[in-house]
Amino acid sequence: AKTINESKRQALSELSTALSVDVESEIFSCIKKGEKNNDCGSRSSVRTYSNLPIVGADFEIHKEKDGDFKAIATLSTKKSLPFYIRETNDIRKRINSRKNHIQQAEEDTSLFKMVKSQKDDLIRFNKLRLVAISLGAKNIGEELYGASKLDDILLNIKEGADTLTAAAEVISSGINQNDIFIMPARLRNTSEVTPFARVLSDHLDEKLNSVKNPLKASYYLTGEYNILDNDDVHIIITLSDDFNNAVLNRTVKIKKEAYIGLRAKPVSSEVELLVEENAINDQDFYVDITSHAGRENLFFKKGEVVSIYVKLSEPGWFYVIGHIVRKEEQYSYLLELSESSGADRFLIYISDELVGRYVEIGEFQITEPFGVEYLQLVASNKSLRKSIPDYIYDNGTGFFIINGSKGSVSTTLLKTRGLKKIHKSRAKRTKIAENTLVFSTLKN
Repeated sequence: AKTINESKRQALSELSTALSVDVESEIFSCIKKGEKNNDCGSRSSVRTYSNLPIVGADFEIHKEKDGDFKAIATLSTKKSLPFYIRETNDIRKRINSRKNHIQQAEEDTSLFKMVKSQKDDLIRFNKLRLVAISLGAKNIGEELYGASKLDDILLNIKEGADTLTAAAEVISSGINQNDIFIMPARLRNTSEVTPFARVLSDHLDEKLNSVKNPLKASYYLTGEYNILDNDDVHIIITLSDDFNNAVLNRTVKIKKEAYIGLRAKPVSSEVELLVEENAINDQDFYVDITSHAGRENLFFKKGEVVSIYVKLSEPGWFYVIGHIVRKEEQYSYLLELSESSGADRFLIYISDELVGRYVEIGEFQITEPFGVEYLQLVASNKSLRKSIPDYIYDNGTGFFIINGSKGSVSTTLLKTRGLKKIHKSRAKRTKIAENTLVFSTLKN
């Protein structure tokens, strides 16, 4: 990062991502062991709440040889856990106290305010709870449910917006903060950015004081939406600060006629579920893949250039598989990372000097085919040369297509996940980990 503040923001983002991975790993492990009496958490929580609030982080700042700054953010159990426990207890009391008042409220205005506050508290409680679990909290209580019921109440109170311009006006009203990075909203529990979400974000960009680079942002606008039975859209927008603390939340209903001609439903939900629930993770070996625009809610147009970055927690080899999913077709290909020949063209080695740093592996221009693309990073502390999937060069696409992937990228995912090895010696064992970057592309 060019400045200390930018390095801190990047460090906080990395810490939040790492916490999400740790929590998800712990929850899946607990579920697999069948530890029903333990507080395992919830798979849906991890998928829904990826941006976890960070409180009491310590920063270690380093100035690199090239003049850039690198920050490492850490959370101390002794310092931070008491806050998370105290805050979750306070929120739980507010939620319980508000329940009877919601049932007795008669005026729409007062009811709307109470329900909105209840929903905000419920979301924040579940986020704080996940961080507390990762910090070692015991008996913090179960995840709180009821968000869908609160949504139903809100929808019955508010009239829907009949244009996306009107929806953007409702969402942006009263938001006076500067340097806001706008992330396109996404359908709950998915990563794909649909054309509907991208157009809505364009309208918001016209009405807010926004920035294009997330590292230069002071605030972040995110959103989740559901598609109702009548095809209206219920969307929740959140404005958060650098520490992922919600500054405000907005709930809006958008009528179906507002987005005629724009697809709001994802085309790749089944593939995404397979990517997330069967990912290879190693507690001792962490890997990450991201872009110049971050790693969430990504949407690029034809001709745009995307810079891809990779980070490993220890020296090792990696390759990247692209999974392209469209209504008409789907296939997987190996991303060419160097001018070497054979399997070496797909492999890069991260040395000791580059461990823990984001390394740019190249710039890539958005071209056909357009749709949803998953970049699956597969890494190991041992050579992966013999683990490269079989492939063939396709003259039509210019890609090295993985054999058997046409029509079913699930085949490729299952092949690459057959690589995991178990060794008795922890020090000598082969470590394999993966991470995935999801983005959507459009012709214009």
